[in-house]
Amino acid sequence: VFYKEGIVSSVGVFKQGDIFTIKYSERTQIPAETSPAGRLRSNHRLKAHIPMVLHSNPHAVVNIGFGTGVTAYSLSLHNNIERVDNVEICAETFDAKRFFINNSDPVFDNPKVNLIVDDGRNFLFLTKRKYDVILVYPFSYVFSDTIFLFTKDFLQLCKNKLNPGGVIAVFFPITQNMLVENKIDHSKVLLKTFSEVFPHFALFSTLPLSPYIGGGASLIGTVDPGGINFSPEYLKNRFKSLSPEVKTELMISNINNAEDLLKHLILDKVSLEKIYGPIKDIVTDNRTIIDYRGARLNWSKRTGNWLQYEQLPPRVDFEKFLYLQKGK
Repeated sequence: VFYKEGIVSSVGVFKQGDIFTIKYSERTQIPAETSPAGRLRSNHRLKAHIPMVLHSNPHAVVNIGFGTGVTAYSLSLHNNIERVDNVEICAETFDAKRFFINNSDPVFDNPKVNLIVDDGRNFLFLTKRKYDVILVYPFSYVFSDTIFLFTKDFLQLCKNKLNPGGVIAVFFPITQNMLVENKIDHSKVLLKTFSEVFPHFALFSTLPLSPYIGGGASLIGTVDPGGINFSPEYLKNRFKSLSPEVKTELMISNINNAEDLLKHLILDKVSLEKIYGPIKDIVTDNRTIIDYRGARLNWSKRTGNWLQYEQLPPRVDFEKFLYLQKGK
């Protein structure tokens, strides 16, 4: 239903039933339903609302990775919000938002909502602004460019751009090996890396039923000495201060009160620390390591359609490669 070639990527929107999917020429895709109650749409919505609720009074937020625009729209609904900066490296993505956001809604004409074409990391590096909430939801780390939105160096940059008491939420891939003791896994390495910069953190599901689907979890952290406050007392008071529009979106996602929100808490800091336990590796700009492990997921071939690819078996034992490279 939509196609446009760009400098960074070619962008297409495909429709199948109630689901529209943005597809990029580098094999990534972002689906969401047109129905407000859609499960995938709820995923994008809760990526905005959960970190915003965990901050007591956010005024400025930056959203790196525009995608469908649903997350950006949800951010704009919060009370007292003064600025929402949406940074997207692929300009053509903004042209696709009409398939996911009602054209009659003036949210993107709001002067408080900014659509910025830039590399997310470059934007944060150059901007003099500071934010109360930073959202980082890039494509998978298996791509050589997005890995640099998962490194300790980038997280340190985010830390420097947060106001006191600020909160960061990043995409987190949950894997089956995550809970296997002594198993080297990229999720554990990411946890260890995140904890090096943000000492207080928790993992939340952004999907109604199961977090074990791509894009279904957010790792939320802060450097605030008080940590992340998700006590029932705080959340009950916070819910009272939410705008009617935010409450409506949360209710559509089956979150009617503080208890419902806490059902999305997968693991707290103590549990997460036990998971990554003895892991010493961290992801840095000079030693990205986990993109080598994830690269085996990226072997694919074109199957005819310009945006359709077929997965191929891994050609290299990347687990073995990591063991051989350990310590180098």
